[in-house]
Amino acid sequence: FNGAGRGAFAVEDIDVGEAALEIPQSIVISEQHIYESNM
Repeated sequence: FNGAGRGAFAVEDIDVGEAALEIPQSIVISEQHIYESNM
């Protein structure tokens, strides 16, 4: 995504079935979190 300011690339080989990215659940914004929040 040249010029877009986002994107990623692997610095080492990623095997089939191996996680390429992990995102902590605590920073994920979901529809459920919005309804449970004071937003």
